[in-house]
Amino acid sequence: MSQAVSVPAPVPYRPPNPIWPIFLPGMGCPTRCIYCDQIQQTGTAPQSLARIYANLARDLDFAWQSNRRPFEMAFFGGTFTSLPRFWRLKLLELASGYKSRGLVTAIRCSTRPDCCSEPVLLELAEWGLDTVELGAQTFCPHVLHASNRGYAPQTIHTACALVRASGLRTGIQLLPGLPGHDTWKWLHDVRQTCGLKPDFVRIYPCLVLTGTLLYRWYEQGRFKPWSLNHTVLALARGFLRFWSFGIPVIRMGLPPESDLLQAVAAGPWHPALGSLVRSKALMALIQHLSLSLPPGPKSMRCPRALQGDLWGYKGTNRERLLKLGLSPEHVTYYQDHPRIELFNL
Repeated sequence: MSQAVSVPAPVPYRPPNPIWPIFLPGMGCPTRCIYCDQIQQTGTAPQSLARIYANLARDLDFAWQSNRRPFEMAFFGGTFTSLPRFWRLKLLELASGYKSRGLVTAIRCSTRPDCCSEPVLLELAEWGLDTVELGAQTFCPHVLHASNRGYAPQTIHTACALVRASGLRTGIQLLPGLPGHDTWKWLHDVRQTCGLKPDFVRIYPCLVLTGTLLYRWYEQGRFKPWSLNHTVLALARGFLRFWSFGIPVIRMGLPPESDLLQAVAAGPWHPALGSLVRSKALMALIQHLSLSLPPGPKSMRCPRALQGDLWGYKGTNRERLLKLGLSPEHVTYYQDHPRIELFNL
């Protein structure tokens, strides 16, 4: 009789509904961080809030008339809670109107930990907001100071508590690789985040964008970004820890906006960063599982959603899996299988 070992599968996150992002580049932000250029990161030209509102009203009406599939609306790229009260409530009122019709399934926004207050959060929740994503970036005080974030780690903890007390879902955004950051500080950030038990996490490794203060430091030799290999290894360790705590990582790396790609001067950008990280993490998990089985040929059952990550980007895991005794013909995929099961043949 064959031996077997199994663990719950770290299946890639799939949102229940597509997200429609509304970008507010830099709006409401009290400081300019050394790495930030929201115009280039979002690929969105600067506009007034009145113009953004008018465009959104037009686009929502068109989506409703076109019977578009329901989606979640997200206000990204700025500090939503620090927008003028008139505009943040007007934007929410517009989105909530379509939420009551079933076109918008939920509403989220991003903001800074030092721009959260109980009265504002409670009011936003009353006007239809469902989720707040906190741009924590790191829990290391020296790294926060070097990046001109303007707050202390305790501010992140306080903001999370306020968001939860307001009845809103909580997301945390992390930015590994900032000046003064290293793998151990990153793993400290991961542990701190797990302790806060957010509903999800986003990870955006630090990139050097032209026109930022960080770019000037890079040119002067004062800053060296993480390599892609270093980033993948570090994020894979973080990903496995988040997975073990049941915290979904819903995004790794910035999307391939054309303006962004033109602005990236250095840093670990890759079009399939999330897949690289999940593949590395999955390989480590399978290697660990295989230690509980005798050497020799093996078979495996796993969710179909892991098929691409299992063999790795451009097949990078294939040789390592073969050395463990696992060949493609001995892997069976199931659509809704919740576990990875490894057997000796």
